[in-house]
Amino acid sequence: YVENNADLAKYRVSNGTTVGNAWFEFDLVSALAEKVRITAAAVTGSSVTLYEIQCSGCKVVFDTLENEVSNVLKDEDGVINGGNVSTENPSDNMFDGDFNTYTEILGVASYSVTVDLGRVSSLYTLKIYELIENSNLVNGILSTASDDTTVEVYRDGHWIRIADNISLSATEDYTEINLYGTECSMVRITFSNTRLFDTESSYRSAKIKEITCTVSSHSHIDRKAMLEAYKALLAIQSDDEAHVSKMTEFKAALTNAALKSDGVDAYTLEMISYAENYIDSEVSKVDFVPKTSITLDRNLVYNVYVPVSDELKYFVLDGVRYNDFESIKEQIVTLSDGKQYYHFEIELSASEAGRNVVLEASISVESNDYNGSWTMNVPKYAEKVIATGNAVEAQLVKDILSYVRAAYVYFDVKDEAVTSKINNILGDNYDENNAPALDGSATAPTNGLTAATYVLNATPAIRFYVSDANNKYEFYADGVKLNTISGSDAEGNYLEMDVYAYAMGKTITYTINGIESGSYHINSYYTFVTTDEEYKENTSLINLVARFAKYCESAGLYRESVIKNNKGE
Repeated sequence: YVENNADLAKYRVSNGTTVGNAWFEFDLVSALAEKVRITAAAVTGSSVTLYEIQCSGCKVVFDTLENEVSNVLKDEDGVINGGNVSTENPSDNMFDGDFNTYTEILGVASYSVTVDLGRVSSLYTLKIYELIENSNLVNGILSTASDDTTVEVYRDGHWIRIADNISLSATEDYTEINLYGTECSMVRITFSNTRLFDTESSYRSAKIKEITCTVSSHSHIDRKAMLEAYKALLAIQSDDEAHVSKMTEFKAALTNAALKSDGVDAYTLEMISYAENYIDSEVSKVDFVPKTSITLDRNLVYNVYVPVSDELKYFVLDGVRYNDFESIKEQIVTLSDGKQYYHFEIELSASEAGRNVVLEASISVESNDYNGSWTMNVPKYAEKVIATGNAVEAQLVKDILSYVRAAYVYFDVKDEAVTSKINNILGDNYDENNAPALDGSATAPTNGLTAATYVLNATPAIRFYVSDANNKYEFYADGVKLNTISGSDAEGNYLEMDVYAYAMGKTITYTINGIESGSYHINSYYTFVTTDEEYKENTSLINLVARFAKYCESAGLYRESVIKNNKGE
């Protein structure tokens, strides 16, 4: 994820499976709005062909949620940046509820007013009142902030622009801006392009009488997980009476303003469980059964197997539509049941490993179309392994879930549905009762290496920083040479290994120009984060490293058991 400081909080770039396809994915952080505008900066000599623009959401009647109360900004002090405030007409006049006073901002080209609400609130109607008098009007045009006012909200650590190019009214008492229940903790209003006319030598002063904004009278309850669960349910297309009845119940819960926090959590979990276990009754009439697995010797690779069938019209996997089956014929594999499947690998970083992977398919049999939807995720797969697998497999998937849970805490992932499900599987004390051995070599990187670290915010990798990029470095685990990729960042040049999980728990040895020069183990990194002044108080990081070490340890035991079974032992 990379910050896009212009307007939106985050965006992600991914390569599609089909050659030539790529997409940008923007997180709109559940903001409510009636319009979306995407602005792309021009790149000389390049072009972009847009095949499709899609936006997922939940069309919900929010009137029942609003129930507005009066001005939330009353008696708040706004912080003004970019402008000089008149001492005779100070900034707090904008929020004193007295429309006979005003705040005067001495003439500048652009200035902003920021208000800290002190808590997350659902904002609805924002009104800006300006003092309209002859000195502020030129040929009927309001000269102080006439044609480029923007509104931003602060949410989840980012400023998000939700309204811009607003012209303040020169005839009405106020300019009204609808924020549609957007949840935030701060609001920033920027007045730009303040008018400077040909006959003037300086910008005119702005006189703001009042800024008000209404909020919901209901206490704030975070419904983001509930909205995501309902959105996943919308992928299920069925006229089945029982399903329609269930969807009606869920939508009623979603729009129930009186629902308390525990009720929201309960319905969220129920929605997720329903989506995971729902299979369209119609698709059961045809022989179309997808399969899934996790590649347990690599780092959180989710395998999805879609049956190859002449009756298959199209399918949508993880948001990508496939109907050109010729282009994915190289992905066909034959499984132990003797049937052929399209095989897809979906790499999941630990901080997103609990998310749903949705498969939708349309099959045509004798001129009848049958549609099905399957929802898959790592916790659901883990439950199956724990119930049906052997003890070593069960231990491994439990340690994977423990690692995912720690990653959600460290990376501050707000997904109560996932963490609640993992907590139900593992219990509260699993981490303490299943501590890693951490008994490997703790040799720090020396002799040609300046530092070593584990990259834990994506598919885990070991990264070694080299002191001389001209040397030839080779890395080994259990005598097997590891593949490396080179790169550089602010710390210097590095070599990075995306290693099998079982190998990441081993001692990594390295040679420089063919000479064995040292070794490294995850215990070294654990010792570092628990003793270094910068990190030793960071309990969430320490727990994340410990849970990853346990995951690597159990992956090694699992691999040894597989080798023994293959030898007939």
